[in-house]
Amino acid sequence: MNIPAFTALTLKLFGVIFVLIALLDFVSLIFPLQMADPQWQLTTITGIVDRGIVPMLGMGLISLGYLVDTMAKTATASPKGGFDLRMPVYILAIALGLVFLLLIPIHLTNVNQIKTAELAQLETQIGQGQQQVEGALRQFDALSQNPEALEQQIKEGEQLLAAGQANGNPLNQEQLANIERQVNELKGLQEMSKDPAALKAKMEEIKTNLETQVAEQRQKVESQASNQALKQGLRVGLSSLMLSIGFAAFGALGLRNLLSAPPTPPSADPLA
Repeated sequence: MNIPAFTALTLKLFGVIFVLIALLDFVSLIFPLQMADPQWQLTTITGIVDRGIVPMLGMGLISLGYLVDTMAKTATASPKGGFDLRMPVYILAIALGLVFLLLIPIHLTNVNQIKTAELAQLETQIGQGQQQVEGALRQFDALSQNPEALEQQIKEGEQLLAAGQANGNPLNQEQLANIERQVNELKGLQEMSKDPAALKAKMEEIKTNLETQVAEQRQKVESQASNQALKQGLRVGLSSLMLSIGFAAFGALGLRNLLSAPPTPPSADPLA
């Protein structure tokens, strides 16, 4: 058995398989296309970059296979020609280097767009929460100025607690607990309504606490979004840059060496 020739053939075969599997994986990630969706672009680019080392490894195996083949031919002084995989491999490497370079600004743009969208969604949720709380405060304020209506709501709540049902349907423990909490809040409001200054102070305290909670929540979410965007941008961006440099250098240097080498006579070996 010609061990060097077998080793060279095995390296080339495994290298071709690695490259083909990587290209098929890239195609499966890209399709179906959703170019208008930044989240799809972010996920797709991240997947491609994370798998970028696979074709690089395959190209390295192919190149190593030709190196072993060349050394074996030199030792036996019987050079062979045939179809050379190196030319398409080097051209593909240069193309992939360009692709990974172009992915960097696209990825950073998508990261920024997703961060902006998350912060906008946060602002919407905070606004809705503020409106609900402010509506409840206005309702409490209106009740405090209408003792009859306040007393009526307290009685209705106490009747529900005593009966344990509403409209003929039994109330569960959670519903009863909520009604009891509302009745206690209304009773507290009834007591405070007798002292307008204390009621006003309580309302101001509730609004201040709400504003403080909203500010803390906004700061926390903004910090998390910024940190996540920075980590995602740096990890994928730097990985894509290193892959771009690696592919481009491998393809350019390999192509230059291949074109400067003297031609070899043809051979029947398809992978020689």
